[in-house]
Amino acid sequence: LSLQYSQTTLYEGLPPHREQRLDEVMDNRLAVSSRGKMMSGVKRWTAHCEEEGWEPLLPSGASYRGGRLVDWILSMVDDTSLKGQSIASYVWGVRAWHVLQHQDDPAYGVHSWREFMHSVAVLASEPGEPREELPFGDFCMILEELDWDSFEDVQFGLVCLGIPR
Repeated sequence: LSLQYSQTTLYEGLPPHREQRLDEVMDNRLAVSSRGKMMSGVKRWTAHCEEEGWEPLLPSGASYRGGRLVDWILSMVDDTSLKGQSIASYVWGVRAWHVLQHQDDPAYGVHSWREFMHSVAVLASEPGEPREELPFGDFCMILEELDWDSFEDVQFGLVCLGIPR
């Protein structure tokens, strides 16, 4: 069994003269370099929201927050110049920014969020270069040109097919 706790925030019941001090304390949890990363994500998020006609701030408890974040993330996955780690960094930035805006992390409570982000990481993972789809005809042509009696060519063919050695 688990206990249910009523939801609240750090600001509920806080005397008004302490709000600015709490903001300062919360701001200090991020290093200067992290703040820059956060703002890079916010910049991309804000641009996407402008394209869609949305307000960038996702209020705590808004039922549409998961779908809007997913829409933005899918647009980044489809931009094959972005790697999975960059996407994850931008998403982290937007989540952290919401907390600094006195809102809940917009991913909290979104069903299957972790699984979705794992799928994004798999789809957008690249060891070092942006993703570009190789046309299927070119792929077949490469395989046809291999010398299947050559150990090196066979190894290369297996790597191309994604079959472990």
